[in-house]
Amino acid sequence: RGFRKHLKEPIDAFVAVVDTQDSALRAAFEAVCARHGAECVATEGGGGGDATTVSWLHGAAIDWAWDSVVLARFADSLVWITEQDMFPYATFSVHSALTGGGGECGGRCSMAGVKQSRESPLGHEVVYPHPSALLIDLAAVPLPAQIFF
Repeated sequence: RGFRKHLKEPIDAFVAVVDTQDSALRAAFEAVCARHGAECVATEGGGGGDATTVSWLHGAAIDWAWDSVVLARFADSLVWITEQDMFPYATFSVHSALTGGGGECGGRCSMAGVKQSRESPLGHEVVYPHPSALLIDLAAVPLPAQIFF
């Protein structure tokens, strides 16, 4: 409800991706989505992992959603990826986040969000877009299939 209440632009589609093998939890997510008019899509895998693999599994689930849902169905759209613990509390415009403000992109961005990094098992720094609140204009991104989480 918060997104519909606080966004200045209308939402064309709201899709929730659920990554769990727990059937009761999936059913609960599906019920919440149905109540609010959102589509619920379940990943093929789901959950698991320990402290050393949970970040990788989280990224793998988002990569799956990116390929299977976003690129497959919303290839020329403005897409906002967010996580379950992000809630809007004031009115805002996603278009303003991409067009207003200079910054790194001189006033017209194809992406707006937070970069995050971690060290790979081989000791290399891996930089990736954090999906907490990531806006992507897929019509402006040169190679959207090359974005990984």
